[in-house]
Amino acid sequence: PFGRRCINAVAQEGFQDTNSYDSGRPGYSAGTLEQVSARLRRLADARGRPASAVEVGAGTGKFTRPFLDCYPALAPAYTAVEPIRAMREVLQAKCGGEVRVLEGAADQLPLPDGVADAVIAAQAFHWFANLESLIGMHRVLRPGGSLCLVWNTFDLRQEWLAQLEALRNTYYPEDVPRFVTGAWRRVFERPEAQRLFVGPEEWLGVHVQLCSREQVVDRIISSSAIAKLPQAQREGVAKQVLDVLNASPDTAGKTQLEVPYSSHVYVFTKQE
Repeated sequence: PFGRRCINAVAQEGFQDTNSYDSGRPGYSAGTLEQVSARLRRLADARGRPASAVEVGAGTGKFTRPFLDCYPALAPAYTAVEPIRAMREVLQAKCGGEVRVLEGAADQLPLPDGVADAVIAAQAFHWFANLESLIGMHRVLRPGGSLCLVWNTFDLRQEWLAQLEALRNTYYPEDVPRFVTGAWRRVFERPEAQRLFVGPEEWLGVHVQLCSREQVVDRIISSSAIAKLPQAQREGVAKQVLDVLNASPDTAGKTQLEVPYSSHVYVFTKQE
């Protein structure tokens, strides 16, 4: 996990190719951004001052950039934390002029106690779903602050996406952390975690990514377990993705594709 300064080897190796990652990964729906920003606005109103937020595992800024566009007043009090240097460099280029970008891990956040109204983890928490990380995020939150966990997942009602998901799954060992397994929830079942946070409040929405065929390829080959493969194997996976796209009546012959996702938001509240 990112916590304990021991970054999962699959993440460390797989997230070096920031070009494919940034190209293929979807953004976030307006509904998702509003769910998180509305929480921060309520906290700001209740406290009578501007809100502040810390994003953990911020990656290349796939959430950071659109969230700041949605809530620009938050930028001066927004800190984006990312442990992998290659990703942090892209994040810095996108957002560094507006927000503070720091190296760090969830259990060793380089921040004082009680500085944030919200901690956000977008497409990331499954990598550091451990008690040490919860303690670290709890530490930097103010009393009553929010822990906002966000993910996108393929809408598998689309047959071609179900085929791509099945292809991707063949490369994932069981011990690689993934949101879809639900294993990230287990840490919140521990008595120690329940003394830190209550919740979650849950929200489910939809998001459609408009993208090229090449971006769909990038989405699959940027998946952590595939991205760390040798180049020849990655090229083989890319060919298989194109084979699926060429065979499906929903995607064959199309240069622009609509990729539907389910958007998930979970909000936990810090215990007083």
